[in-house]
Amino acid sequence: MNMHMTVLLQGGLGNQLFQLAWAKYIESVSADTVSCNSEMLLGKGIHGGIRLSDLIDFDHSQSSESCIFFENGIVAKIVRLIFRKAHIRQLGGHLLYDYDADTSFDQACNAINSKFHFGYFQYVQSALYFREELRSLILKKHVTLLAEGKELYSTSVGVHVRRGDFLLSTDPHHKVMDEDYYFKAIERFKGRHFVIFTDDKDWCEAVFKGQDFEVCGLLGTDVKPAIADFLSLICCKDYIIGTSTFAWWAAFLSFNSNPMVYMPRVKLPFQSEESNQLIGWNYILSE
Repeated sequence: MNMHMTVLLQGGLGNQLFQLAWAKYIESVSADTVSCNSEMLLGKGIHGGIRLSDLIDFDHSQSSESCIFFENGIVAKIVRLIFRKAHIRQLGGHLLYDYDADTSFDQACNAINSKFHFGYFQYVQSALYFREELRSLILKKHVTLLAEGKELYSTSVGVHVRRGDFLLSTDPHHKVMDEDYYFKAIERFKGRHFVIFTDDKDWCEAVFKGQDFEVCGLLGTDVKPAIADFLSLICCKDYIIGTSTFAWWAAFLSFNSNPMVYMPRVKLPFQSEESNQLIGWNYILSE
């Protein structure tokens, strides 16, 4: 019997892309219909209010089923907290599965037939499945801006500096990379032109003063600044990134078929040695 499954969209653009990729993947392997629920996303203005629909043609008003885990209210928050504290992940057999950052891809696949999917799903396997389709969707919506981005940045090293909300976060996965990290990365790309995309322009201009850097993005556009940065990054030749899923997706979707990606040595599923090898790209792990 065909079942309808629902994946919750939440977080910033990078996490929304992981969630959409998971939805596409489980639909392909389960033969069931899968939709995305935007209830929580539309109820919050976090990350500048960036939504999938800013990047691709996507209908956030599409009808999809919901459950208390998908809601914004205080009761929903208490329910999620209770289940997390009790280490309860699966509810009602195949009703809902609550994924956390330590849930492996194999564990997630074992619960793939759950009706409701709540989590971030930062899996390279599902991202790889969706990559070419996603590139096409982005190109379809932003063909003019991408042409401009390729002209400006196709030989540059794109440097993404994420600070902002990471500085305030207590999540150990939100590691802020310091200036030493970036200067060591720069040494690996000597003689190249660097373009910085950041949410902390003042810090970057102070730290990189006197270096051959420009802090910018696509200018004069009618898209949100974060989307302009994302489209610009996709057009770069090589990358220096931190722990941000936003920057990882930009490098992963690069229009350069063989980018070199400098990244931190961290315990994140999408930046693990195994994941890097699955992608098959050229990468350098920080010392």
